[in-house]
Amino acid sequence: MQQQINRVATGLEQWRQKEERFSKIFSPSILKDKAFLEQKLSFLVHLQRRYGKSRDPEEQLALQILARQRAQLKKELYPNFFQRLFNSIRQVLAVEKEQRMDKQRSAANLPVLSDKISKAGFGDLRGELSKNLAAGQQHFQLPVSRYVSQNEKMDYKLNFSKDENGHFQLTGYDAALKKEGSRTPGISQHFSSDINALQAQNLLQGRALFKQNAEPGSPVSQGKWIQLDFNDKDAAGQYRVKEFHQGFGYDVQKEISRLNLQKEGFGQDIQKLTESLKNGDRTPVTLQKDGKETKIFLEANPQFKNLTVYDQNHQKTSIARADTVHAQTKTIQVQHKQPVKIQKVNRNRPRR
Repeated sequence: MQQQINRVATGLEQWRQKEERFSKIFSPSILKDKAFLEQKLSFLVHLQRRYGKSRDPEEQLALQILARQRAQLKKELYPNFFQRLFNSIRQVLAVEKEQRMDKQRSAANLPVLSDKISKAGFGDLRGELSKNLAAGQQHFQLPVSRYVSQNEKMDYKLNFSKDENGHFQLTGYDAALKKEGSRTPGISQHFSSDINALQAQNLLQGRALFKQNAEPGSPVSQGKWIQLDFNDKDAAGQYRVKEFHQGFGYDVQKEISRLNLQKEGFGQDIQKLTESLKNGDRTPVTLQKDGKETKIFLEANPQFKNLTVYDQNHQKTSIARADTVHAQTKTIQVQHKQPVKIQKVNRNRPRR
């Protein structure tokens, strides 16, 4: 089990590092400057307000020590009783103002964050988000679980952190694919927030997906295929990511065209097939001959620059096995849409 981080101690360590930096920039005497000490007192009050409701034993102990330091610093700054009283009233007003601002930020942050999480495929977490935003923490986690088949389950741990503007953002998440009844712990990986829930599932199931280049200043058309390498892990225990850039030469649309599907009048369905494969989906395609239908599944395979084909039992096969040489029509069915017949090009038909 991962050791709980003492957030109070972390905050005090950050202040100690700040003192070291200022001592080098100016001189050690700066630490006794009244303006600097007032900033320190405000910081200690800030830590007390932020983590005062913590139930962690180590953080509670750190808060008790912090309270004594704060009281001692107050006496040093304001030896007069009335000065300390005035400062305490001022701090209470400042804390109340900060709390009001936090509530306003949370109220504005909640619908935006909830909508973003929902669109990323993690479901409606508005209630859980509302509770955690109101708790006043810097970081929090939300667990999400769902079944993706009768015996497979995806577990997610979403990580949220407050940015410099006081708004919470999804900073990343841990995802695990587990099989019921299996003694193995399953496959897990940490993902950044630009990978949605379904894409994480596709990657953990071994498939590749296409990511547009999100770097500022880079052409939007640029991108790369990514796939987890289950035979190689880094020092943190994460699977390394295989990358296939556009210069590698894999063109999924070109591979689709090798199926000899006549695109005229059916471009929208071909486009949906392309988008589905780029998303890392195992996409259903129905082959039809003489009124009989055969269902197959396609996956993008950038490493070998082709399409991986599975039969209706999800066993690897090929188009040649699934179809016959003289098939007249193929029907494409993408993501539970109504099938649309697409004429197969007969390249051996003699010209008139």
